[in-house]
Amino acid sequence: FFMSADLRSLSWLKRLVAYNTVSCFSNLELIEDCKEVLEGLGFECKLFYDESKSKANMLATVGPKDVPGVVLSGHTDVVPVSAQL
Repeated sequence: FFMSADLRSLSWLKRLVAYNTVSCFSNLELIEDCKEVLEGLGFECKLFYDESKSKANMLATVGPKDVPGVVLSGHTDVVPVSAQL
């Protein structure tokens, strides 16, 4: 049994938004999950940690190294607006 692409996308989005990535917390659980999935799809992932090693950014690349390829980069933290109200 195969899920349609829409259901797979919805499942993946639900998984991603379930992480508590408010900016005062670590994002490592989300980053590691994404890294595992992307590496399973053939991406090469490189993590860049902050000084505390509690947060990281990730670059994920795919394609041959001798020609232009694809690089994925994103934003993982959420900045709460409560202090701005």
